[in-house]
Amino acid sequence: MRCPVCGLESEEKDLKCSVCGAVLKKGEEPVEKSVEKEVQGQKSATKVSLSAFPTVKFGRRLVAYLIDFAVITLFFTFLVAAGMKEIPDFLAQTGMAFYFIILWVFWDGRTVGKKIMKIKIITIEGKSITPGKAILRYLGYIISSLGAFLGFLWIIWDKNHQGWHDKIAKTLVVKE
Repeated sequence: MRCPVCGLESEEKDLKCSVCGAVLKKGEEPVEKSVEKEVQGQKSATKVSLSAFPTVKFGRRLVAYLIDFAVITLFFTFLVAAGMKEIPDFLAQTGMAFYFIILWVFWDGRTVGKKIMKIKIITIEGKSITPGKAILRYLGYIISSLGAFLGFLWIIWDKNHQGWHDKIAKTLVVKE
């Protein structure tokens, strides 16, 4: 079944479009003419309208990350207050990885910060992020942090507002 707003092909059982949130009804065709959207220099196999992916700019994404950082900091502060004298780097890094990966996968591409900012991660095909893509995206965070966080700053200049981690995992951050 095709979304009447963005033209994304969805499963028959879906009640709402996973990209734009439109209510899906059998037999409805898209309002806009569908075209192939080019993302990262590759044509997506799914035909979507040009407005199907309302990507999110750097500032909103930064606020979402700062909220997530505050949540993680509060958690580790609680551990210290509960009697843990020192938090080993390995535990801190593993905890952060689990926070992001688990929430991305089981909370439909969202973290606490993304939920508050009303944004989420999807694949360039408009689908929910898979465990493999979530892990790849988190590893991309490490690469994006190199060179004075250039991979994160890349979001400012990229036409699709993708950081290096998004390009590596073939994901987009979109408005809910």
